[in-house]
Amino acid sequence: VSLACSCPRLIVPLCACPGPVWFGCMRQWVVSVSVGIFVMADLHAPDALELTSALLHETAAVPLPPVTLVLSAREASQAQIEAFAAGLMAAGHGVVPVLPVDVRDRNQMLQALGVLVTMLSLRNESL
Repeated sequence: VSLACSCPRLIVPLCACPGPVWFGCMRQWVVSVSVGIFVMADLHAPDALELTSALLHETAAVPLPPVTLVLSAREASQAQIEAFAAGLMAAGHGVVPVLPVDVRDRNQMLQALGVLVTMLSLRNESL
């Protein structure tokens, strides 16, 4: 994936990792070597907040936690997105961006990657 930026050519390696618990050991390794993570969540699912929160706790447990964004896997209203983000904050995760992104749409994914890169830049400036 290439992003338009001031860099001559920025290549971002992407890795997908399934969420179910039986892939836990693989997911833990991927998280441990990642600088940024997208967590896909179906905001309409009754257990979405619980599952997303568990994944966020898992990512926070590594020595240098990756920057994490939540991508809404299905269309959701602005009110649903804000309520979900508020639920994550109430669960102790602080401010976690929740973006409405159709992962099949290249432009939307590039926008999400742009947010991730910006957050990484801000974190690196603060270290």
